[in-house]
Amino acid sequence: MRGRFALFVAFFATAVMCAQNAGFGLAFGWALLHAGPLAVIVFWPLAIGLATLWGAFWYLSRNHHRYAVVLFTGLAVAIPLLYEVLLPATPLKTWRSESAIKAADVRNVRDEVLLSAKGNPIGVRVTYEVMFPRTVVANVNLGLWRVQGEVRPYLQSTEFGRRSETIDPQPSSSDIYSVFEGKRLYKFTVARMPGFLEYDEKTHQPCLRLQPYSDMSEGELVSAIRKKGRDKYRMEISMTSDVLPVAIYHGGSVTSREYDLEEMFQTIVTEGHQQCRP
Repeated sequence: MRGRFALFVAFFATAVMCAQNAGFGLAFGWALLHAGPLAVIVFWPLAIGLATLWGAFWYLSRNHHRYAVVLFTGLAVAIPLLYEVLLPATPLKTWRSESAIKAADVRNVRDEVLLSAKGNPIGVRVTYEVMFPRTVVANVNLGLWRVQGEVRPYLQSTEFGRRSETIDPQPSSSDIYSVFEGKRLYKFTVARMPGFLEYDEKTHQPCLRLQPYSDMSEGELVSAIRKKGRDKYRMEISMTSDVLPVAIYHGGSVTSREYDLEEMFQTIVTEGHQQCRP
């Protein structure tokens, strides 16, 4: 086997394989804290690949096979390709996922008041459509942020946190993520309610949810709600995937109208003034 060319192929394939397994470095750090020396087991895919590659290099270098260079080059290409299929995250997979999410087409973002069965406001309903250029494994989430900025002190009870969501058509699932097919239009319908309000869809009954492990009274909560006042909200759609370490944001549009948390609190008062059960 021609030494220089085969050696170049071997080192190049080694560099590619190490880059493909770089993500296991973070797993190694976590495993080292919990499993000690046994943490090295996270590198077994890389160890097997390198042993196969360099074992073949050693064997073919000592056996004057007619097609040694061709065989070794084929093996050096096959192992990285196999990694792309078997490994959960590689630089190529990360790049493809990131580019697909950045190129996602988000359109027709609309908002309206979410009403109880009696026609009183209990939150915000937002609908929007998303199309990806190719199939991607991802999560899509809607964030609502006050245009005028947050009112201090921060209270989870006065944020739009409680939510329900439907996606049409319903994507298939992959672990905690969804699999969105490329060139297919998905319609999201998201209902958001403030943290202090819960709504039972079966009994159509709203109730007041005070923060657990907090000594805040109902009067103090009402005072915090009034400080918020009426405001429009910025709607940001964030997307994450199984191989991306950070979220990618789309949109940034503003709601078509102002929303008043005090009106939503009054819905609880006028429809029974009940506190939620623990």
